[in-house]
Amino acid sequence: MTSHAEKRTHQSQTTSENRENTGKRIAAVARQWRTALDGRLKPTGLSQAKWLVLLDIKRQGEGRLQKELAKNLGVEGPTLVRTLDALEAIELVQRRSGITDRRAKTVHLTERAHALVGEVEQSAAHLREEILDGITSNDMEVFLTVLDRMSSNIKNLNQSSAD
Repeated sequence: MTSHAEKRTHQSQTTSENRENTGKRIAAVARQWRTALDGRLKPTGLSQAKWLVLLDIKRQGEGRLQKELAKNLGVEGPTLVRTLDALEAIELVQRRSGITDRRAKTVHLTERAHALVGEVEQSAAHLREEILDGITSNDMEVFLTVLDRMSSNIKNLNQSSAD
């Protein structure tokens, strides 16, 4: 028979192990999700980098400067330029000179891209429903609260180290 103290020790070890593996598990699930979505989007010919750019332009608004787009996506300018070059080559985006600074480029979706982004969003929505199947709204609320807390803690760490 297991004593109460032994149960507490086992629970403590399990909690400790869970905390130690949290980052690894979050990364693994994110990678699995991304891989599944990439598989669904394979017929579109879009890589993750490309569809993320298109979605961001649609959701955040067209006509933003390239540097704003890069910052929002969390990528370096030259990385975004290569992706935009590829998207422009397949006629999914257009870059135009800025109104106040002709050297600055604004980014716009083409008509073809608007239709394609709709497909991407639909595929992503279907996959999200499949992935979240069986997860209650209460579980989702707790999960998102925990993620928000972790994100806040990380931001606080970054601010502390910047001071």
